[in-house]
This record gives sequence, C-alpha cells and structure tokens, in this order.
Amino acid sequence: MEPAKKRPFLSTAVFTLIGRTGGLILPFIVAFFYGAGRETDAFFFAYSLIFFFVAILTHLYESVLLPYLVERKDEEGAAEGLAAGIFFLSRPVLGITAMAALFLLGPLLSLGSGWDRESSRLVSRFFFEMLPLLIFGAEIASQNGLFYTRRIFWYPAVSPLIRFAAVIVFVLILHRSLGADALTLGLSAGEVFRWAMTCLLFRSLFRLKSRIDWPKIMPALRHFFAQAGLQIISIAAVSIVPITNQWFASRLGEGSLTLLNYADRLLQIPYILFISGFLQVFLTDWSENFCGNLPDSFHSRLRSDFRIVFSGAVLLGACLWFFREPLIQVCYGRSALTGDQLKTVSVIFGWLALALIPGVMKLLYGRVLLVFRRAGLYCFQSCVELVLNIVLTAVLIRFFGLAGIVMATASVYTVTAVWLHFAVKKCKAGEPVS
Repeated sequence: MEPAKKRPFLSTAVFTLIGRTGGLILPFIVAFFYGAGRETDAFFFAYSLIFFFVAILTHLYESVLLPYLVERKDEEGAAEGLAAGIFFLSRPVLGITAMAALFLLGPLLSLGSGWDRESSRLVSRFFFEMLPLLIFGAEIASQNGLFYTRRIFWYPAVSPLIRFAAVIVFVLILHRSLGADALTLGLSAGEVFRWAMTCLLFRSLFRLKSRIDWPKIMPALRHFFAQAGLQIISIAAVSIVPITNQWFASRLGEGSLTLLNYADRLLQIPYILFISGFLQVFLTDWSENFCGNLPDSFHSRLRSDFRIVFSGAVLLGACLWFFREPLIQVCYGRSALTGDQLKTVSVIFGWLALALIPGVMKLLYGRVLLVFRRAGLYCFQSCVELVLNIVLTAVLIRFFGLAGIVMATASVYTVTAVWLHFAVKKCKAGEPVS
C-alpha cells in the first residue's frame, strides 16, 4: 500500500483566505459607498449572472476534468494535451453563449419580473462590462485544473486577490465619477491582469506542444464530453439557484436584492474557504486513491473525512447563528444601511448560517459522485434541488417575505444532503441508485 500523501489543508486555506480577501470585503465596500438601491441591485444581479457562467466553467475544468487529468498525469504531455483539446473545443460554445446572454438579457428581464426598463438596461450594461471575467476566467480555470494535478493548490487559491485588488483601487478612486461602473470595470481589469500572471506561471511549469494530438486524445475526449454534458446541466441547476433567489427578491421592492446579497456574501467566507481550501484537496486526493485501486483505504478515508467535515460545519454554523446580530453590526453597522435594513440582513444571515451545515455536506457528497463518475445521479439530484427550491421559495415568500427565500434554501439543502448521504452509501456498496 502506498503511503498517504500529505494533504495541504492548512496552507491551502491560508492562501485561500489571502486570495479571497478582496472578494470578501467587496460587499462591505459596496455597502459603505453605495448603500442599497437600484444601482446596487443591478450590479449584484449582473455579477451573479456572470459568475453563474464562470461557476459552470470552473466546475467543468477544475472538478469534472480533474479525475481524467490525474489518470494521465504520469504520461508525458497527456494531461496537458487533453486539457488543451477540451478548452479549444469549448471556445466557440463559450463565445456563442456569452453573446446570446448579452443580447437576450434586457428583453428577458423586462418580461414578467420586477425590473423596469431602466434597471434592465443597467443590468445589461454591467453584464457587458464584466464579460472579461467570463472570457479570461475560462482559460484560468483550465490552467488551474493542471495545477491541481501537480498538487499546486497555492496559486489557484491566492490568485483571485489580483482581481479584487484592482476593483478595490477602482472603487476608492473612481466611485464618485463612475458610480457602480467602477465596480464592473475594476473587476474586468483585475481579471485580465490575473490571466496574464497565470499564463506566465503556467508556461514556466508546463511544456505544451504547438499542436494538439487529436487522434491520441479523442477517446478520452469522447468519454469526457459524455460525462460533461450531464455535469454542465448539474452545475447549471445548482448555480442558477442564487439567480432565482435574486429574481424573487427583486419583486419585493428596491434594495431587497442588495440586502439578500449582503447577507449571502458574508456567508461566502466559510463557503469559499471550504471550496477552495479543502474541497479541491479532497477531490485530488480521493481521485488519486480511487485510481490506485485501494478500496479499503479509500472508503475508510471517506468516512473519516465526512465525520470531520460534518463536525466542523455544525460548530461553525451554530456559532454564526448565535452571533449573527453582533456580526452584522460589526460588518455593516457603519455602512449606509438603515436600522431596519440591518435587522433584515441579520435575519437572512441567521437562516443562511443554518443552511451552511447541510450545504457543506451537499458539496462534499457531490464531489464523491464525481470520483465515482456518477454524472447521471448528480444531474438528477441537482435538477430536483432546483425545482424544489423554486416551488418552496414561491410558497414561503408569501408568508415570510425576504426571509422566506433563505428559509426555502435551508430546507432544500437539508433534504438534499440527507438524500445524498444514502445515495453515496449505495454507490460505495456498488448498488444501483434510483
């Protein structure tokens, strides 16, 4: 049996915290300079739409593709050639999707939503200004997947700091003259610079051939895209949940969408630490163990990891819920928000803190399904989760207003996590899962 490789949780978490510092304080900067209103609603909605597409690409290149790259990492040029081929074939789809979203966004928002024509135009403009996040972010994600195969976790974790350092500088200098456009332009400028830095490091570590050996990688490409189609549907279903939540919030009056984002962005701190600092390390390690044909060691490690993560999630979620009011006061007390708005953010944050516990476990179980190559099961779960969230939100929002949105999310996450727990146990036992 091969000795267990060291898993760099602590160092990756530290680098993640450093890298995400700018993004973590971004909502506080927006609250301080812009408060909550039409312009911030439009910015956060456009921001969520952009990152909806970015999340799909990141999941595709950094998670779905990773087990395939790990299998080929010992064969010279095989992993790099596969990643390059997939990115090459993805470019036309990426461009068509971005243009379609840009031109259809305004008309779709004006139909059957709480957005008036001026707000719809604002969202479309902000979306256009942030397109570099999508275009350059795709290539960064494809390169990050190869970094992970060499167990280089520090750079993907710390690199987002480059992007958000730029946006903070733009806001501090240009918020009076450009308004919320300082946010979008700063994000785009930062992403371009981040892409340039990533390319420099990537070329110093990997030697890519000038031409892609298509006949050699074609079998792997066919197998990958057969799985990737279901995975794209899966991550799209998961990623669209925040957008549907914001759509519901936009119908509750001006500023409601922004208040939902202020609470949610604060909860993104532990989520980001878990996803970037722990989840990718888990996925790389599990993939290596699964490919190493060590079933006893693999399943034993899974059980141990599940227990540790669950205990940590319960402790963290409980602490955040208990200290929700002083935490919101510290973070947003000196912003342009009113007392009633601060109270609303506190209530929303409390429910999100409870949702953190099943939410973290749901993410962990989902990565196990990636290792097992159970794309169909993961796709089914994600689509059901989306439908349940929309239906339950439509019901609860009538009784509890803005809080009903996050109450629905917490409930659906709990049901999903419990179902996935038993589904993964059946997968481990080699039984079919219906």
